Amino acid sequence: MVIKPVSDFADYLETDKKFYYGNFGKFPLSGWGYKGGFGRICLKWPKYFRKKAGKRSLRRLLRGLYGRMYSAGLIKGKKIPEKYELYGGSVWFTASKECVKRMLNILKKDKEFDSLFKNSLSSDEIYYVTLLKMAQNDEPASENNHLRYINWSNCGAERSVGGPNTLSMDFLEDIEKSDRFFARKFDIYHDSKIVKYLEEKY
Repeated sequence: MVIKPVSDFADYLETDKKFYYGNFGKFPLSGWGYKGGFGRICLKWPKYFRKKAGKRSLRRLLRGLYGRMYSAGLIKGKKIPEKYELYGGSVWFTASKECVKRMLNILKKDKEFDSLFKNSLSSDEIYYVTLLKMAQNDEPASENNHLRYINWSNCGAERSVGGPNTLSMDFLEDIEKSDRFFARKFDIYHDSKIVKYLEEKY
């Protein structure tokens, strides 16, 4: 959801002229588990594990055990070809027209890339940002600012397992002080006032 005038966003992109804006890092990543995130695509994840799971669900418990067995070397996964350097992070990003053209061109020419992610787990957080890096070459880009306000403090609530806070009027001051242009996530059933406020303002 927009939290600044769209014209400000357009002016920022025109002035800053980055190839893309994202928030990610190179594998292995601390805190990702399963050998720094490699297990997400090196392991073949059964369909049962790829479905959304509640915080205390049996599915979540078994999925965690499966991943830890890989981390401990009890299960072997596929090898990633050396030509690929994997990156992981937020699926929220902003890309220039040239960046998008290069990403599509890579997918058109590299038929192997998509196959890496077959039967993977939450691989959208790897797929897109890896493509961004593959397309970048030497162009200046942002890898630690995706231009979105997302609040992760006290995450893990029952209503949002593994995700950021659902924003409410309690976050309004931080949102308006932010230098970001978009924010997530919102839920009208959680707090409709913040949604209405931002819709009317912007």
